[in-house]
Amino acid sequence: MKVSWSQRINFRLVLFIGLVAGVVGWVMWKFVQVQLTGGIIDKGGYLDVDLKAISSFEMDPIDATDESVPRKFRELEGKRVLLVGEMYQPYSVGGRVSEFDLVYSIAKCCVTSSPKIQHFVKSKVLPGKEVEYFGGLVEVMGRFHVGVEKANGRVRSVYRIEVESVKPG
Repeated sequence: MKVSWSQRINFRLVLFIGLVAGVVGWVMWKFVQVQLTGGIIDKGGYLDVDLKAISSFEMDPIDATDESVPRKFRELEGKRVLLVGEMYQPYSVGGRVSEFDLVYSIAKCCVTSSPKIQHFVKSKVLPGKEVEYFGGLVEVMGRFHVGVEKANGRVRSVYRIEVESVKPG
């Protein structure tokens, strides 16, 4: 007696294996994509920049110069970019802000060590404007600036952005 396909194959198991393989494949692709692009993807009118990728390098917090920042990140100077991260503004009491720091993750940023200045993007909204403060992930669009700025003998910032818009991510 011949057994039908439905009795030989468990379609729920095949669907489950396909779903797991799809999720694992997507995670692996994201990892490979960051490795191939350095976390910078050209989307036409702007560059999609991975905050974790551009902050994952070592830099002396006192003697750093612009050359301490990897060239591929220095080349972002003046470009229009989209950054996805979390807003950090410890002194905000209202729902709107004109400046804040952007980090890839407040909780995960500095698990293995203390925070590094290259983890923070100093974000200033265009003059005379404010944006809504959001907890969690946000998408920030604006003009990106790269370069070591110092104050009192220490690096004060590496990355800055002139914020055009902020929306929940």
